[in-house]
Amino acid sequence: MSREVMDSFFSYLKHAREASGLPLEEISDQTLINMKMLEALEQGEVQSLPQAYVRAFIREYAAAIGLDPAETLQRYDQWLEQSATGAEKEPSIGAAPQPEEVRQASPARASLLDQMPIIWKISIAIVVLVLLDVVLWSVLEKEPMREVKELPFREVIREMQERTDTTLMVPVGAASRTAPDSLTLVATTTDSVWMQIALDDTIMTEHFLYPKTSRQWKAKNSFLLVVIGNPAAVTFTLNNKPVSIPVRRGFVTRNVRFDRSSLQ
Repeated sequence: MSREVMDSFFSYLKHAREASGLPLEEISDQTLINMKMLEALEQGEVQSLPQAYVRAFIREYAAAIGLDPAETLQRYDQWLEQSATGAEKEPSIGAAPQPEEVRQASPARASLLDQMPIIWKISIAIVVLVLLDVVLWSVLEKEPMREVKELPFREVIREMQERTDTTLMVPVGAASRTAPDSLTLVATTTDSVWMQIALDDTIMTEHFLYPKTSRQWKAKNSFLLVVIGNPAAVTFTLNNKPVSIPVRRGFVTRNVRFDRSSLQ
């Protein structure tokens, strides 16, 4: 697929925002989405955003600039489908050619159906409908349909705050924790940052840090920064010594390890 097609949805968002006369700063104030994430959204760099909240970002962005959120999400779903297939599907012209044996068998089938008595046709149709009704009823009885709701971004922020410092994976190894934790990692942010950190390769936690905040973790041997969203907005110290992480604009940072060797 051409780059123009891939960017068409995000260009549509940016042009609509510019036509509304709203700067990104004002949209950020309205939606509580930080500027870096809004810029990444307009540039189509969705891989740098928290994947669980991309749709919430688009919904709030669309509402802020006067677009219909449902229609905008429908356009986004169409873009996802085009991205998955790699090209826009061309409408088919005419029927696909049938193999010779199929063409030969079709008249025979049609002739057999034509010769079948009408009462048989009605009986078969009734049996098929009854079977479909039984299957459908059993499925609906076991698992009732639930409405899938899109959460406003303000509720997403509240959800992320509630999930902060939650344990995602309990210890799976037999590592001893009898010795006191001797490594202290501190993160200080200038903007919103989300991250997953593994402590001593046994416990993984997920955090959403707000702008101008600090967060501290302790471990015995090591920290593994599994993923960091908006890495340019965070700095780290290990036992009060500054340590660096790779930063690439528009991309998350992954798999950065800090241990005792980082202090040398």
